[in-house]
Amino acid sequence: MGGEITLAGGNGEVPLEVWTHATSGIAGIDALVSRELARELGMPEGNALVVSAPDADLWDLHEELEEILGEDASLQLVADAPEPRVEGDAVPSSVIERIIANAETQLGVPYVWGGTTPDVGFDCSGLLQWAFQEEGVSIPRVTHDQWNAGERVEWDDLERGDLLFWRSDPTAPDYISHVAIYLGDGQMLEAPRTGLDVRVTPVRTANYAGAVRVNT
Repeated sequence: MGGEITLAGGNGEVPLEVWTHATSGIAGIDALVSRELARELGMPEGNALVVSAPDADLWDLHEELEEILGEDASLQLVADAPEPRVEGDAVPSSVIERIIANAETQLGVPYVWGGTTPDVGFDCSGLLQWAFQEEGVSIPRVTHDQWNAGERVEWDDLERGDLLFWRSDPTAPDYISHVAIYLGDGQMLEAPRTGLDVRVTPVRTANYAGAVRVNT
């Protein structure tokens, strides 16, 4: 809040102050701006499309659209798929320990909305994407997509390194809005929210959505 970010468009870059933050309810949205500012930046009108397909298999539809639209299009699942489409094996425990060690090096670093920079600032999903990427494991950038990064895990089967998720936005009750990494013994590591630093804390059960074991 109150910090400055740079927005880029076809007409160049404009520095702007962040005056509020909230979840839009749609994964992949980094910022909201007025139509006037979008025009000033040179962003084309009508550059997004929402597809409603209530009876479709969301993963099959996603694959078909990827093939049709090509690599230049960005696709996001707005609806929550009943189950992730899991490929590969779970990340080995030896790698998980190094991932956790990476995250622990950032204890005390400030939460920064949209932050992805070690020793400067992280948001919840940015911290975990960085910690995994340091060990060559790729997971999505935004929390709602990380929810589909592996196999869903029941509470009684939690292991170190599992990702924990919450639905805590009253304006978007179905949206996955927060993520942390499980440390075992009821503890987790998280980049919590504006005004707090990366920390270890007991696992919270309020608004808890579930857990995921990341696959390679």
